[in-house]
Amino acid sequence: MKWILIAMQAFVMMFCFVYGTNAKAEGPVPEVTEKEPEVTILLERMYVDGEVSEEIFTEKVADLENIL
Repeated sequence: MKWILIAMQAFVMMFCFVYGTNAKAEGPVPEVTEKEPEVTILLERMYVDGEVSEEIFTEKVADLENIL
C-alpha cells in the first residue's frame, strides 16, 4: 500500500515539473487590462391588454453599491 502512495506522489511531482517547464517556455505573460464591470439589464413589461415589451441594455458599474 505504501508503494502506491509513493508512486502517486512521484507521478504528481513529475506532472507539476512538466507543466511548470511548459508554462515558462511559452514566453512572457501578457498584461491583463482591467475593465469596468458591466451588467446587462433586461426590462420586461406586461400590459393589461396582454402586450409584452422588452428592453435590453448594458450599464457599466463602478462598484456593487451602484447595482442595487
